[in-house]
Amino acid sequence: MMSNGLWVVVKEMPHTPLVGASLHIKGGSRVDSPNASGLAHFLEHVFFKGTEKYPTHEALDDLIEADGGRWNAATSHERILCFTSVFCESLEKAFDAISQMAFCPLFRQEDIDVERGPVIEEINQKLDAPDECADELYQKIAWGGHPLSRSILGLKESIGTITRGDFLEYHKNYFYPGNMVLSIAGGISAEKVFALCSKYFYEGKFMPRTELSSTILNSEERFMVEDRNTSQTNAIVGTKAINWISHKKETLKNTLAASLLFNVLGGSTRLFKKVRADRGLVYTIYSHTDICFDGGTAYTYFAAEPEKAKMALKITLDEYDNVLKNGITEDELKRAKLAGRRCYAEVGESSLNTALALGSFELNKDEFGEFIEPLDFFDSCVEPITVDDLMSVAPALLGRTNLCLALVGKVDCCAEEFEQILLS
Repeated sequence: MMSNGLWVVVKEMPHTPLVGASLHIKGGSRVDSPNASGLAHFLEHVFFKGTEKYPTHEALDDLIEADGGRWNAATSHERILCFTSVFCESLEKAFDAISQMAFCPLFRQEDIDVERGPVIEEINQKLDAPDECADELYQKIAWGGHPLSRSILGLKESIGTITRGDFLEYHKNYFYPGNMVLSIAGGISAEKVFALCSKYFYEGKFMPRTELSSTILNSEERFMVEDRNTSQTNAIVGTKAINWISHKKETLKNTLAASLLFNVLGGSTRLFKKVRADRGLVYTIYSHTDICFDGGTAYTYFAAEPEKAKMALKITLDEYDNVLKNGITEDELKRAKLAGRRCYAEVGESSLNTALALGSFELNKDEFGEFIEPLDFFDSCVEPITVDDLMSVAPALLGRTNLCLALVGKVDCCAEEFEQILLS
């Protein structure tokens, strides 16, 4: 950790000519004020418009792209992220660009006004995607009044009223070194990285990292529908937000057990076989856990024509019941673990993906405890999970009384039938 509180993580990968760099800023969309929904994501867009040292978009881009590099940014519920992949000899330019964006953005009014258009079009694009709308509908049921129920992109109405003052206030509250993690991986020495940190990330006084905590406020709803003239019904069946599916160290074992259980359900075995391979009802079906700092969800998604979607929902819920009654096998757990290990190993093959993973682990360090590299984390924390561990969390994740359902598509005429399948 630097004296100003910035955490720096370095992974030397001598075999690659590339370096991945990522800067993680804790906060994200969940700390947007209700009247400025979408501010964090909007701010991420305006990052690229210019800084004190590089006042134009073209000047910033030239630092990275003129040397063959690529860079981008992203916003989640709980962080803003800037990342780049460059050749080793261009890393100092990447440091210069990222530090300028983090600490010296101009946030000019004219840039904000221009960028409203692309942000609103991104919202429109999401509104035109039924699967995205089903996810947002599910989040509303799952999280109720919690900030995580809000869309990361925000509402078009709020984007239209966000001011330069809102940008400056958000930046002041969350863009300080102690609230950031800088992670670097690739064909570069740690000594060189820390020298660049001292040159480009030295400013700022020490302040502790932002605390993210809110009481989970589940909605009383269990069933929500948005009727649309589409050929498919997009469905998400899952839990309401659960406080032990989280990044907190004390809940880690149960969180990992939940993730493995939903890998067993939604990998290429149980639900895929019964819903797609055997009956051909859907093109895509998967199960997933969504893990946040103070809670998370577990769900299954699929899309199909309305009659097929009803059958897919019934089979999915029947399979949930089957797991509760008959359990899972050691073979299924082994397969889920091997799939997880492959994902962790694939991360290690890319300098950028390694940097992103290291930054995420470091940002969660307060919750997980001491920092540990991804594959070491897998070996020490995931590998020891047992079938009994999975079955101990199964009732809370798969029990009918704990489930809710979000539907988007042509379902108005048969919504009651879907609800009856859920409640039966």
